[in-house]
Amino acid sequence: MTRDFHAYLQQHLTKADDGTVSQDSVRETRVRKVSAAGEARITFASYFTDDALSRDAALRLARLFADWRREVYGDTGRVTVRTTEGTVLVTLTW
Repeated sequence: MTRDFHAYLQQHLTKADDGTVSQDSVRETRVRKVSAAGEARITFASYFTDDALSRDAALRLARLFADWRREVYGDTGRVTVRTTEGTVLVTLTW
């Protein structure tokens, strides 16, 4: 799953994402089905010391993930972006 999402990111990251979100910042992507919906967890390495900037980057990543799932799989669910330490940065429904 992580490799597939990395490929999507490579095609969809913009200049505005430079320095905030990259393929290298996504450490792991996991998705599991819960009833008809998906439950996803992304482990994200943010290099910001400012919590607000980390959350903004995590939100952008969650939105990209949601776009990918809708575009490729046409499903619905919820994605949570966490730090490598396990702190939840953002949760988004797609």
